[in-house]
Amino acid sequence: MKSLTKKIFITIITGIIIIVLGAWGMGDLFSSGNKNVIAEIGNKKVYIKDYLNYARLYLRKKKYNQLLKRDHDIILNSLISEKIYEKFAEDLKIKINDKSLAFFIKNDKNFKDENGEFSRVEYEKYLLLNNLNPKTVEDFYKRELIKKISIEVFINGINDTKYHKSKLKNDFLKQVKIKYYNLNILNKVSEETINKYFNKNQDKFTLGEMRSGRYANLSYTNLGYKEENDVYYQTINNIENDLINNVTFNDIIKNIN
Repeated sequence: MKSLTKKIFITIITGIIIIVLGAWGMGDLFSSGNKNVIAEIGNKKVYIKDYLNYARLYLRKKKYNQLLKRDHDIILNSLISEKIYEKFAEDLKIKINDKSLAFFIKNDKNFKDENGEFSRVEYEKYLLLNNLNPKTVEDFYKRELIKKISIEVFINGINDTKYHKSKLKNDFLKQVKIKYYNLNILNKVSEETINKYFNKNQDKFTLGEMRSGRYANLSYTNLGYKEENDVYYQTINNIENDLINNVTFNDIIKNIN
C-alpha cells in the first residue's frame, strides 16, 4: 500500500467508504443491484469508478498530492449535479448531435490559435499534454453543453433562431391540396326528399340523427386586423383557451365581436 503515490488512492477509497456508509449504510452498498454505486438520482447512478476517474482529474487540475475532506465533497457534488443535468436533459428530450458538439468544442479558447481561430494542432497538443483521448474529451464537452442548455432553458427559456422562425412560418403558411364536395345542391332538394332519404338509410349514419351547426370565420380581416400579426394569433389562442374551458359559442362570438 505504501507504494501508492503519496496515499492518493488510499485517501480516495477511504473517502468513498466514509461517504457511502454515512449516507446509505452497509446494507445498501452490498445489496443486489447497488454494487459499486455511491449515489443514485432517479435511474442515473454514480459508480465508484466514476468517482476515481473524477478524483484523478481533480488532483491533476489542482496539482494536489492528496485529497482533503472538502475535496471529497466537491467531487461528489459535481458527480451528482452531472447526473441531475442528465436527468433534466432526458426529461426535456435534449439531444446533442455531432455538429452541435463540434461547434461547441471549436469555440473553446484552449483550442484556438493566435488569430482566435480553432486549431487542430492546439487541440491535439491539449490531448497529449493532459494524457487524454478524443472520446474522453468529447464526452466531457457533451456533458458541459447539456449543462449549458439545461441552465438556459430553466432560466431564460429557448431563444428563437432563423431556423425556428422559418419553420414556424412554413408551418403556418404551408399549402395543402384538398378534395371537397359542393353542397350548394342541397338548396335545390326539398325537406321531404331529405327526410325520406334519411329514414331509409339510417343505418348509414353513426348517431342516427340530424344535427345543425354554426361556424365563425376567424380570418384576420373578420377579427378587425389588417394583417396576420402577433395580436391576431394571440386572439386565436384566446379563443382556443375559451373552447377548452367550455365557453359557449354565443359567448365567444360576443367576446370577439
